[in-house]
Amino acid sequence: MIAMLEAACSVQSLQSILIKSNSQVTIDNLTSLLAFCKDKGWIRSPNSNILRLLVTCLCERKGLTLLEKVKGHTGITRNEGVD
Repeated sequence: MIAMLEAACSVQSLQSILIKSNSQVTIDNLTSLLAFCKDKGWIRSPNSNILRLLVTCLCERKGLTLLEKVKGHTGITRNEGVD
């Protein structure tokens, strides 16, 4: 999740980005469960402090942000590097 935060915050706001992650939990928290997490005050959200920063960073972006689920430990260089 920290790598996602660094990626999202380091790219220019207008630039589109594709973030690949093997963390289905993080992807779900940013998409289908986001409203639930916010409504519950981020209680029970793993790493809620980082998740809140990531959501803030992504919401401030003007460019398109895509999230892609990838399998972990399959030789994807950048994904392997953050594990």
